[in-house]
Amino acid sequence: MKSSVQAAFAATFVLFATSVFADSVERRPTSIDYEHVVDNSAELIGLCAALLSPPPEKGSCDLAIVSTSSSSQSSENKVEIVSGQFEFDERSLYRQKPVPAGYDFDEIDKSKLQDSTNSETYTGQILKRIVNNEALSNDATLIVDGDSNIDTSLLVKYARGNQFVIEQKTSSERFNLNMLRLRQRLYKNELSVFDFSPATDDAIRDFGVGGTAREWKRFSRRIETMFSTADTRQALEPRTLEALRSRLLDSTGKVVVIYGHSDGESIWLDTDNGIERLTPEDIREIGEAAGGRLPPILLLNCETESVIAPAFLSAGSPFVAATDKPMTLTDATRFLSSIVTKVYGDKKDVIDAFYDSGNKLPFRLRPMADRVDKSTDASQAGMSQHVKVIQEDYRYWILVEKTSS
Repeated sequence: MKSSVQAAFAATFVLFATSVFADSVERRPTSIDYEHVVDNSAELIGLCAALLSPPPEKGSCDLAIVSTSSSSQSSENKVEIVSGQFEFDERSLYRQKPVPAGYDFDEIDKSKLQDSTNSETYTGQILKRIVNNEALSNDATLIVDGDSNIDTSLLVKYARGNQFVIEQKTSSERFNLNMLRLRQRLYKNELSVFDFSPATDDAIRDFGVGGTAREWKRFSRRIETMFSTADTRQALEPRTLEALRSRLLDSTGKVVVIYGHSDGESIWLDTDNGIERLTPEDIREIGEAAGGRLPPILLLNCETESVIAPAFLSAGSPFVAATDKPMTLTDATRFLSSIVTKVYGDKKDVIDAFYDSGNKLPFRLRPMADRVDKSTDASQAGMSQHVKVIQEDYRYWILVEKTSS
């Protein structure tokens, strides 16, 4: 039987552990030089494919690169979905160069890989095998080549433990800096939710969407209900473009969730001042005003992946979740409800809550730490300012890594 002193100590420890670990970040990108990895990804995967050594030990790999490859032995109508797994020299304080350790591949028809509407049907089992490979640790980072047509949202859905799945495109330098920001991010369990869904028949007509005003108002009421408690009430922001701009200027504040309608070129907003648009140029100007440093963004809008997501990333957001497909009201509501429960009920970090809600992700809602489109180019002044700001973080981060071991 425990003594009263032992019981008191145990109770104190439980209380301490609850207070410390409940308010913490659980999922972070692994500590590596992502610029080196991205710049040499094809070569690194090739080295994995050429391995003659036995398979890596269970849980020994903290990195996987997922991409596609055309095999010389395959027909021109076939493509391989490939995954290289990597270990690191733990003696290095800053692990720059990954060591090739394992390799997976599956052949698929090009037409099936490119069929984004049926991505889970055609690639779901392949991607599930990749993310559940026993060689990968529960904290592994999986980088998805953004030009590969791979549905990153499925890897998020099937991920286990605290695996960090992220999509990358083009700029290796920006990707590296954004991943460092995500790794050193502070715990945040607050949202800023902007509901700009159409509230009138005129707005529905101008947006070019289906449904009636009654149906859209029902959607907005569901969102209001989610944020009706004392803890969550402040998360629902005013329906004004100025309120959105003000929140975006605070990179240290809450993670921003935007719901409106996107035509692929801009976001249409039904505000208290009438119908307004948020364009890539508006986002660029906000980024410049913020010194090239915006908060993480969740875009619960249709077809924002091609232009709007790159605009936010170019303007200085380290993490943007967006889809290249239409998003139903049911999917958006279910996903947002899951996020709210995990953030305000379970006290999860918001980005952790995003990944923990993987089984509720709307169709092809994919996380991106870099999706810089050359057609959505920020001014040179804005870009250099952004890089300067985050490079300061980079030097600080290196210092923390070297003094923490």
